[in-house]
Amino acid sequence: MKFLYEAKNEQGLIQKGEVQAKDKQSALAVLKTANLMVLSLIAQSEIPVFARRLKIFERITLKDLAIFTRQLAVLIESQVPLVSSLRSLIEQTRKKSFQEIIFALAADVEAGMPFSDSIAKNPKVFSNLYVSMVKTGETSGTLDKSLLYLADHLEHEYDMASKIKSAMIYPAFILIAFIGVIILMLVFVFPRITLLLGEANQQLPIMTRILINFTEIFKTYWWAGLIILLFLGIGLWYYRKTPNGREKFDYLKIRLPIFGSLFQKIYMARFSSNLATLVAGGIPIINSLQIVAKVVSNKIYEQIILEAAERVKVGEQIALVFEGNKHIPAMVTQMIRVGEQTGQLDVVLEGLAKFYKREVDNALAGLTELIQPVLIVGMGIMVGFLVLSILMPIYNMATAF
Repeated sequence: MKFLYEAKNEQGLIQKGEVQAKDKQSALAVLKTANLMVLSLIAQSEIPVFARRLKIFERITLKDLAIFTRQLAVLIESQVPLVSSLRSLIEQTRKKSFQEIIFALAADVEAGMPFSDSIAKNPKVFSNLYVSMVKTGETSGTLDKSLLYLADHLEHEYDMASKIKSAMIYPAFILIAFIGVIILMLVFVFPRITLLLGEANQQLPIMTRILINFTEIFKTYWWAGLIILLFLGIGLWYYRKTPNGREKFDYLKIRLPIFGSLFQKIYMARFSSNLATLVAGGIPIINSLQIVAKVVSNKIYEQIILEAAERVKVGEQIALVFEGNKHIPAMVTQMIRVGEQTGQLDVVLEGLAKFYKREVDNALAGLTELIQPVLIVGMGIMVGFLVLSILMPIYNMATAF
């Protein structure tokens, strides 16, 4: 059971957090052990639902986790005890929700729970990969090295995600601004122009009639279009949450023109980077494949990797499973075969990860350069249609006199 508390620490500072315990008395005992004077202690179930949901606005991001992992690795490498390291990070973390998690981690570890078991209680923050690497570090006595591996990996993942978002911001902004201008023209400008053209009592060109009809439909039924779009969006969102829907969407991602190639490179970078990290950390290859299958975030690749894990169990090589699969580039299969034959799979996978990260960077740069002219041409066609729709009847009126 989770309890939220407010307490004073040894320095007299107010501290808020979350503690896991079977009942209120156990929670008080844990907090007392941590030298805290409890001011309030509330079971999470007693908190109104709307108040608990407010924490959605404090979502713990990949950047937050990368910073936490790097700082924790440095502290442990400097021979600072794990509990002391975690407590020092509470004050350095800005987000209250993350502070509560870190405090709970410190309390668990101080109570004798392994660090890997404690972080496993927060699967939305710490992935299976993270838990497995920490468990390996604990077992081998190299927790600092495992955390440094994880910090590097998380920073690379964050860099890639940031580059993808940055590449999409400008085209998305231009597209939204253009749609906004078109809507304003349809609502305020074109109705006045069509009124003037209607008073001329002339046969209007087909383009102008299309524009007038579309303007009238938009003015009258804009709310219906909005409702349809809303329900369509909600329906697609819920369908994507189903196993069948997610598989269809994930397949579509890698089959899309232009974007499909980019997504494939992203998944290959993610696969090779994660697997390299796990193998280098000493985690058995079958377990590593099972973890990576979930981390890669695509059902198609998840099925391929899980099949590889099952066939490796019976003595087959990964390269043999990947061979001939249309979703796995031949270069990946060849490189993995070399790694398996030489016993340097982690080194080969790290090389693959670096290669695909560069490929993703190049693809994003090329995509940005491609999207901009496509948007300009598309907007030019739309603007040309609108201008001709207005100018043609005006020109006809002028020539009639």
